[in-house]
Amino acid sequence: MQERGQFDTGLHSNDLERLFPFHASIDKKMHLVHYAPALLKILPSAREGDSLTLHFDILAPTNIRDWQDIWQRTDALWIFQIKHNGLKLRGQIFSKGKFIHLLVTPWLNDLAELSRYGLNLSDFPIHDPIHDLLLLKQAEKIALDDARKINQELLHERALLKELNQKLELREKHAKELAEIISKSNSGVCIMRTDGCITWANTAFERQTGMQLDRLIGQDLLELPIFKHESPIKRQQLQAQMAEQAAFDVEIFVHKGPQESHGEWYEINFQPLIDSPGQFKGYLAFFRNITEKKAATMELSRLSADLGSIFELCPDGLIAFDRNHQLTYANPALFTLTGLTAEEIRNLSMDKFDDIISKLSLEASHHDDETTTLVFSHPQTTIIKRTTRRTEDEHGNMLGTIQYFRDITHEYEMEQMKSDFLSMAAHELRTPMSSIHGFIELLLKREFPPEQQKEIISTVYRQTNRLTDMLNDLLDLARIETKGANALVRAEHNLVDIVRQVTEEFSAQMRIETTLPNHVVQVLADRDKLIRSIGNVLSNARKYSKPGRLVTVELSTSEPNLNARIRILDQGIGMTPAQTAKLFTRFYRADTSGQTPGTGLGLCLVKEIIELHGGKVEIRSEFGKGTSVDIFLPVSEDKQ
Repeated sequence: MQERGQFDTGLHSNDLERLFPFHASIDKKMHLVHYAPALLKILPSAREGDSLTLHFDILAPTNIRDWQDIWQRTDALWIFQIKHNGLKLRGQIFSKGKFIHLLVTPWLNDLAELSRYGLNLSDFPIHDPIHDLLLLKQAEKIALDDARKINQELLHERALLKELNQKLELREKHAKELAEIISKSNSGVCIMRTDGCITWANTAFERQTGMQLDRLIGQDLLELPIFKHESPIKRQQLQAQMAEQAAFDVEIFVHKGPQESHGEWYEINFQPLIDSPGQFKGYLAFFRNITEKKAATMELSRLSADLGSIFELCPDGLIAFDRNHQLTYANPALFTLTGLTAEEIRNLSMDKFDDIISKLSLEASHHDDETTTLVFSHPQTTIIKRTTRRTEDEHGNMLGTIQYFRDITHEYEMEQMKSDFLSMAAHELRTPMSSIHGFIELLLKREFPPEQQKEIISTVYRQTNRLTDMLNDLLDLARIETKGANALVRAEHNLVDIVRQVTEEFSAQMRIETTLPNHVVQVLADRDKLIRSIGNVLSNARKYSKPGRLVTVELSTSEPNLNARIRILDQGIGMTPAQTAKLFTRFYRADTSGQTPGTGLGLCLVKEIIELHGGKVEIRSEFGKGTSVDIFLPVSEDKQ
């Protein structure tokens, strides 16, 4: 390759490479004798002496066969295409002496093509209206100087001067068209001298500032009204940045209206203007209205903050991975459900996270490609439903993966309880029904003496009553669970009167000793349901105690918590701890002999009714000695 400076182009070699970083030179044999460095990046296989047509196809102008054809078409727009990668280059040629110089630049449509061919923006010269105008003026001067020399030395080459003038006219025409485009741009554009004073501005800039061009010329940019609301410190910062003679961006808010919040946001891009010798000549500033973008950014930030708060407060675990399956986010609930810590999953891939979850899980059942049920034993035994969902953009491109962990332990237990309840209900209902069916079948098929018939009918009657009681209890339980506190008809009552009424009703059936306070114990309660609850407990005490055994009932109040306590103590058969733990289970009966009547739902009703009143039930029992049942109820304020 020829060394820099060996070609008489009229330009310093540094200027030639800065202005035309993709230029090349050919000799009369159409051999490439020089490549600019940027051109070598897209044509690395080029060697000294290669034929022009070895590497390039000439797309325009057409019918180019030799040096003479090229020399005759110096005024044309030339388009070359690199053969090995299809990249097009366009520009003009310039003949000087024994060489022709190809002043071309790549023809690219977007930044993606820039990367595709291994280029970056620094490989290109700065293209803007003023820079192009300066280049045109310099090219005009070079052309005119060359023309004078050629005119003095070779008068017979007047035709070449004419062609150069036509070329300059064409460039000037293109520059004017470009200037016209900029003048009509929606973005404001202005040019400043080194002291920051404006020398030119387009129509959009006039609209943005509210000033005509004749008033803008000579004005210091930072002294314009659009900067009057900026603080002195920010103005000093802008002046310091401009003094660095480098490109920079800044955002400003231009107030328009009586309120501080009324106005528009602008992004200003400052580009330094450098002439051919490399001297700083001022700035080219682009003013772009970014009000809508700013509002969208603020709204996006608000939504992101809201979503972040939602995720932080969400009781379900969330963990997100990017398109490369690297962890990007995990909310606090995930750590609570899994027992993991943030440090344990930091920088994990999705595969490694799945491995950890598999090790933590005692069981795993897959329902489909997205859903898995897991059983964790730490920090406590829980059943977790994990849903994995791939996130995509509007074009179907993968953005990442989200795993959603939901604790379904309660749902599982409820389903299990429902199944157990249905099983027990069917069993308990079938027992009296079988008895009723059997005795009626006997009466239909056989003859019995009147006394025996009466005994059978009495048995059917008892079983029917048992079945009715069981159904009523079930209906009451269902009504209470469905309506909750709405199932209560509350009013102010004296608990002393309620306890006295219940004990008096049972005194004919059992031996009862009652201890009641001398003062009013006022409660806000459903009287009928309280009577039923206390009656159920007394009924159990009677059924599971031998005849004549004493049952004590005591009503007392506690000052600290303002609670009333009804204690019912019997001397019956008592229960083991295992039996006591199951007392509130539906249909559970400690006596499995079947000789003691009951539905197994009484204490369940007691517990539901008392808890709806804001109270609680506590049971203590000792096998063979008896049972103590404490019913606690809140006392109305100032009524104790």
